[in-house]
Amino acid sequence: MTSSNASDIQLRLGQPSDADAIRALTRAAYAPWVAVVGREPKPMTADYEMAVRQRRFDLAYRGGALVGLVETCPEPGALLVVNVAVAPTAQGGGLGRRLLAHAEDLAREAGLTTLRLYTNGRMARNIAIYRRLGYRIEREEKNERGVVVHMAKALDPATPQVLFLPGAGADPMFWRPLGERLPAAWPKRYFGWPGIGDQPPDPAVNAFDDLVAMVEAELEPGLVDLVAQSMGGVVALGVALSNPGRIRRLVLTATSGGVDVADLNRFDWREGYRREYPGAAPWITEARVDHTASIPAIVCPTLLLWGDADPISPVAVGERLRSLLPDARLHVVPGGEHDLAVSHAEALAPLVEAHLR
Repeated sequence: MTSSNASDIQLRLGQPSDADAIRALTRAAYAPWVAVVGREPKPMTADYEMAVRQRRFDLAYRGGALVGLVETCPEPGALLVVNVAVAPTAQGGGLGRRLLAHAEDLAREAGLTTLRLYTNGRMARNIAIYRRLGYRIEREEKNERGVVVHMAKALDPATPQVLFLPGAGADPMFWRPLGERLPAAWPKRYFGWPGIGDQPPDPAVNAFDDLVAMVEAELEPGLVDLVAQSMGGVVALGVALSNPGRIRRLVLTATSGGVDVADLNRFDWREGYRREYPGAAPWITEARVDHTASIPAIVCPTLLLWGDADPISPVAVGERLRSLLPDARLHVVPGGEHDLAVSHAEALAPLVEAHLR
C-alpha cells in the first residue's frame, strides 16, 4: 500500500494540442503573483502555441487532470528550466519539487552538468525555495520589467554515495541484507553507533549531535543518499537539516524522525532495550530530539517504509511524517515489524533502488 503527497502523478510529453491547457494552468498558477510583481509575470503572457513546438514540456497528470508542468530548453552545458507551474489545487504537496527533480534527471541523461532557471526578483518565496534545493544566484539583471534573478544548480554526474544508518541496535550489519541487493556499483557506507547496542564506546560520542557529526564527517563531495532505520532516522533528518542541498534522497523506515508522536499509541521500547543492552550509553534512552517544526524544510524526495505490525513505530507515525515532509511517499508492508528492513529486505530492495535512481 502506497500513499504520497505527490502521489498518483503521471508524466507525459506535451503536444501542440496541449497549448490551451498549458496556458490555462500557467495563468492559474501565477495569478497570485500579479499583485506582488505589479503585472502579469512573463509565463502568463507566453505564446504556448509556439513554445510547445520549440521546447520540451513535461506535463503532470493526477486522476486525468493536468496539475503541473515543467518547460525546459537545452543550452550549451546546461538545461534551462523556462517554467515550472503547479495548479493551485495541487500546490504545497511537493509536486513542484518533483518536477524540478525530473528536470535534473533530464539534464543528467543529456550529459549536462548544470540546471539553470530565472525568476522575478520580487518572488522572494520562490527564490528561497530554489536556494533550499541547491540553486545559487548567478546574477541579477535589470530590464524594463523589473529585476530578473538568474540561478543555477551544479549537477553531480557521479553516482551518489549511499549511507546506511542503523537504529538503536547500532549494528553496522543491520542494513547489509538490503544494501547488498542494491547495485554493486553504488558506493555504500554502513554505520555503527559507538557506545550504543553492543558497539564499543567512543568518548567523543555522547549525544545525538555527535552521531550527526559522525555522518557529516563522511559526506563526500557531491550529493548523498541516506537510508535509515528507527533511531537512525532521527540522525538522518538531523543531517538533512544541517546540510540543505547536500542530501539528494532519503529512505526512512520505522522511525519517529524526531517528530513529536507522544499522542500516538506506541509501545515504549526503552525498558526492553535496557534489558537487551545493559552496557549501552545511558543517554540513548534519555535523550529527546524534536525536529517537528523544522522537518517541512526538508525538500528532498523521501521514501517511508513501514510495517503494519510494528508496535514500536505504528503506521500512524509514518503517516505523520508523510504529512510533515513536503515530498514523501509512504509504503506499508503487511505483517512488517520493527525489523522489516531485514525481514523483508528482498521485497523492499527494488523499492529502495527505484527511489534512489
